[in-house]
Amino acid sequence: MVQRRWWSVQQLVLACCVGLIVGVGGFLFTSSVPLPANGSSCDLIVPAGFDPWNGLPHGPTLSCQAGQATGENLEPTGQAGMQQDIALRRAIPVPLGFAIGAGLVLIVSTVGDARRYRSG
Repeated sequence: MVQRRWWSVQQLVLACCVGLIVGVGGFLFTSSVPLPANGSSCDLIVPAGFDPWNGLPHGPTLSCQAGQATGENLEPTGQAGMQQDIALRRAIPVPLGFAIGAGLVLIVSTVGDARRYRSG
């Protein structure tokens, strides 16, 4: 009996491409955040959003001029409070989306190859 090999290089490349598309696409689809109006005199460094590795939300990072009235040139940077609409949400992390997409491609290709192997 001839033993079949598990996956070809083409199947692995296809699985990686589909996994990357599903991972990034899933993260972008679930992590959309409307930009609020910045009513302060601070500069927005990093907007509020989600961490792509674990899907957890984070608030915006602001850079404020602390000594504007006194003429000092200090620039403290801090993280502001998180918006209520994203505080309770989670995004699909990119590694999870990658694993799901690549896993589905490998499962489908393995089942298809097994059917062809048994019938022929």
